[in-house]
This record gives sequence, structure tokens and C-alpha cells, in this order.
Amino acid sequence: LDNFSKRLKVFYDHWKEHNSDLWGSSNAIAIATPPPSEDLRYLKSSALDVWLLGYEFPETIIVFMHKQIHFLCSQKKANLIGTLKKASNDAVGADIVLHVKAKNDSGVGLMEDIVRAVCAQSKSDDPIVGHIAKEAPEGKLLEAWADKLSSSSVQLTDITNGFSELFAMKDTSEITCEEGLLPNLICNEKFCGSEAREG
Repeated sequence: LDNFSKRLKVFYDHWKEHNSDLWGSSNAIAIATPPPSEDLRYLKSSALDVWLLGYEFPETIIVFMHKQIHFLCSQKKANLIGTLKKASNDAVGADIVLHVKAKNDSGVGLMEDIVRAVCAQSKSDDPIVGHIAKEAPEGKLLEAWADKLSSSSVQLTDITNGFSELFAMKDTSEITCEEGLLPNLICNEKFCGSEAREG
């Protein structure tokens, strides 16, 4: 919980401070994580899940607003995310709003609720929503979400640079962890390398 609170605050502070130059002057930020895949690839949506929440949350849509954070996900994921409600409010004053998608539901009705909330909170009929433009929607849920955004009144803006800058910032725990890991990695490399050569 401490890690989540600390990183959520770092994220929100960065978003406010660099909104015009890195975050596309966005009123909200929408992150959609695709279904699991065996392909080895680096996705900023998955990276954000792990960085902020500690786990990857496939087939989950997160929309960050200044006063609310909306999650569209399965019941199982909602149970985990629900435990972060107090931490989110304490860290940045944002309430977590859960939209639980039933197994056979397309989720479109829930998406409409989220888009309405974005318009209401930004006090604009055509709010600016930041998204990761390079990540094409995968799976039915993300395709439906992309359709919902493109057919609504929101304006989309690419916020890839914002996340690149955010992830480049190292907090103290990460630096300490990396410093501790490096000698072990070198040691393991030497050990494994010699074993591999002998084998």
C-alpha cells in the first residue's frame, strides 16, 4: 500500500506539473491493458500496472481523473483493487470507482458510464483524454473501448512521452534494489556462464 500511495502521488504530481508539455493537456488518462499473450513485448500499459499496482492486470481499463480513478475489470480484479480505495483518497484525493464486468457482458454500458464521468469531471463536452497511441487495441474489450472513445465527444491525445519520463524517474527503493541486485547478477552470470560452458 505504501508503494502504491507513493507512486500514485508521483504520477499525479508529474501529470499536473508537465500536463501541457508531456501529457497532452489531458483532463483524463485512459490506460487499457490487453489480454495475456505469449509474445515477448514491452507495453507501457502493462508496465504501468506493475509499477503502480505491483501486478499486471490484463483486460482492464483504468481511467485516471483528478478526483476519481475508474477501473473496468472482472470481479476478481475488483476485489483486489477495492483494497486500495483509502490509500488512493489519502494520497491524491481521488476516489476509486469500480465497474465490474460480468463474464459474458461486452462492458459497453459500463464504458458509457466512464465517458460520462470524464465529461462531468472535466466540465467540458469534449474533454481531452490521454492514451498510449502506439498500443493498438487487442481483444473484444479493448476494441469496444477504442470504438467507444472514437465515437464519443472526447478528444484523444498521445501521452506516451509522459509515461517514458515518469518511468525514467527512479525512487530511492528502486535504486537501492538495483544496487543490491547488480553484484548478484554479475555473480550469477559468471557462475551460470562457467556452468554452461562446462555442460
